[in-house]
Amino acid sequence: MPRDLTRLRNIGIIAHIDAGKTTVTERMLYYCHFIHRVGEVDAGTTVTDYDPEEQERGITIQSACVTFEWKDHQINLIDTPGHVDFTAEVERSLRVLDGAIVVFCGVAGVQPQTETVWRQATKYHVPRIVFVNNQTGRKELYIMDYDGANLHRLTDDRSIAMYPRVSPEGSRILYTSYQKGNPDLYLMNIDGTGARAISTVQGLNITANWSPDGQRILATMTHAKHDPNMYLLDADGTVVRRITSGRTIDVSGFFAPNGREIVFISNRTGIPQMHLTDLEGFSIRRLPTQGHTDSPVWSPAGDRIVFCMQTEGGRFDIYRYDIAANEYYRMTQSEGSSEQPYFSPDGRFVVFTSNRRGRYELYTMFLDGSGQRRVADIPGNSMMPCWTPRRMVAAQVSGR
Repeated sequence: MPRDLTRLRNIGIIAHIDAGKTTVTERMLYYCHFIHRVGEVDAGTTVTDYDPEEQERGITIQSACVTFEWKDHQINLIDTPGHVDFTAEVERSLRVLDGAIVVFCGVAGVQPQTETVWRQATKYHVPRIVFVNNQTGRKELYIMDYDGANLHRLTDDRSIAMYPRVSPEGSRILYTSYQKGNPDLYLMNIDGTGARAISTVQGLNITANWSPDGQRILATMTHAKHDPNMYLLDADGTVVRRITSGRTIDVSGFFAPNGREIVFISNRTGIPQMHLTDLEGFSIRRLPTQGHTDSPVWSPAGDRIVFCMQTEGGRFDIYRYDIAANEYYRMTQSEGSSEQPYFSPDGRFVVFTSNRRGRYELYTMFLDGSGQRRVADIPGNSMMPCWTPRRMVAAQVSGR
């Protein structure tokens, strides 16, 4: 016989990345006797993060629905992604919700993606319950020699430091830090001293990169008013101009060696893909790739772009796009998930991060994909590498 729809509720969990959505979902399932033990995100044992890629990376990539009974009601509980790249997935879920639970991190507070999902919930008239979760991660920046020797910690923010980028002359590091709750843009000396905030506008200040002359900065910003777009800044953080606009998510911008073009990732075609434009934002064009792409980096000679693209099973592999041939070539072959590539200063090697051994570690390879080797046995998860003229900088998650 037909089910009484007045006793059916579609409830969603929405929040910024790492605020604790999946953890909250697991507790709800446990207390409703749907599961007999609580799964853990880091261990890959949660009910809703069932995809192997989600279990390996410790993040939610696609929305997942679990149905259970509570006080004569059927509850369809929907756990949604928190990463900005999967905003469209959240919006699809919001269209069917009767209500949402919004999770805030007790340490970081209101974060940019929290604002984004809040606006999406308002758009679809979804009622919300708000509460605070006190869990947080810790991610610091490290520097080391190209062979893994002389590992040295650069930051001690006791928060999340990420997206390190070394200036062309090798004396400064640009990065994003959550130490004040908001993802602010910071600048420090190559030895980790003299750190200071250069962009603290409310909202995103992320995926920043230097111009070839070290005088300008390309960054993704929201200014708490619009979707993530590309901005051009002076080296002191002063906004020069907004390059892209519209209801799109534009991230991971990188200058061409000539300083006149940029490559970036945008979802303006429906999924995150690589695009090129000039510094005025005119003549935006998509590069001929397929599927979800991320982390593009131009070669020092300007003839190639390395990037990662989602492949079988939701994992990522590293690819090389040859500009003259207008073709791209696969460099890694689905050994775990390989991501975040970066060219060496001479353009002969690529450093990247891969979880092929169970956790994210740094690897290098030649441009044809040969000679892949692990840089060093570094504790924890190492990610977001970049090359200085002589050394490497990367973010590391401690104790995971």
